[in-house]
Amino acid sequence: MDVYFIIFVIICFVGVKIYGPGEFNKDYLSPKSTLPVKGIFVMLVFFTHFISYHKLTGEFDSFANWYHANIKQTIVTMFLFYSGYGVMEAIKNKGKDYVRKLPLKALKLWIHFVIVVCMFLALKLATGHSYSAEKIIKAFLTTQSIGNSNWYIGAMLCMYLLTFVAFIFFTFSKKEHRYLPAIILTLLCVGYIFLCVHVRMSKFWVNTIICYPIGIWYSIFKEKIERIMFKNDIVYWLALLCAVTPFCIFYTMKSTMRWYMLSMVFFLFAGIIITMKVNFGNGFLNFLGKHVFSIYILQRLPFIILDEVGFLEKHPVHSFVISFVATAFMAHVFDILTEKLDDKIFGKKVAKLPEVKASEK
Repeated sequence: MDVYFIIFVIICFVGVKIYGPGEFNKDYLSPKSTLPVKGIFVMLVFFTHFISYHKLTGEFDSFANWYHANIKQTIVTMFLFYSGYGVMEAIKNKGKDYVRKLPLKALKLWIHFVIVVCMFLALKLATGHSYSAEKIIKAFLTTQSIGNSNWYIGAMLCMYLLTFVAFIFFTFSKKEHRYLPAIILTLLCVGYIFLCVHVRMSKFWVNTIICYPIGIWYSIFKEKIERIMFKNDIVYWLALLCAVTPFCIFYTMKSTMRWYMLSMVFFLFAGIIITMKVNFGNGFLNFLGKHVFSIYILQRLPFIILDEVGFLEKHPVHSFVISFVATAFMAHVFDILTEKLDDKIFGKKVAKLPEVKASEK
């Protein structure tokens, strides 16, 4: 598996642009720049999920095992940040018209999720599994899994709806008018965290969710942040150091939830800062970034099939390639079909959902 990681790293640096002294990637948050970054992280999610289906004991699996044991939820921080940032940018540009559409966005995302859950349910029933009606209902509500990934979708549905609640009663004629709804959203996210802990939801529901309101706040203060960050290289490298060092410190204390959450925040900051100097971009990463949701939500289907027939255990190297090709094909077809479905249900005027993806179920 280590060989696949090496190949992927090489692919990531195809077409990369690294900015020199005094130069910065000022379009680091444009759709063109964020697309390949999403592609990188959704591929890391693919690695994570695949390794979870098969214990790696080969001679060239040491890095893969280290990766699976340590990388954890870092791979979802950028997705949550981009979602929050994208939503706030849309609110700044379109105002309350966009806020009113957030429940429709949540519904659209949920419908896509339900379609996939039906696919997993059919596969599981066909392979001899059975589920109670309660578990099936909970699976459709994102709070249970029947083999599918679920927590990220549930978390994003909550974030869309909480954003709607926080912003719907305000106008945005001045920049200052954005602060109060952003504060309300942040408090609602804190409430969401406490509620998830109280009802004993999986830790995945809470340990990175703070990156979503950070995206909201970053959008609000983007100009001020960039004036500081783009001032000179000394500021830039000091800022990167101030992000990487706390991440390394707090990540050593990751067994405690609050320190883990804090380490994820600093990992996010480091990722944002790196993209200010490094601009990724090639056809492969752009394809992955374009199909983030479908790659994330469909990838477990080939894993399950290959695992059920015993092929994955006997031929993990070949299974990885087969699973990736199958997932990429399904994702492409899925997005074509759901786009047509969305047009029929919602009409073409409903804005596209911000891309989503996640890590573990």
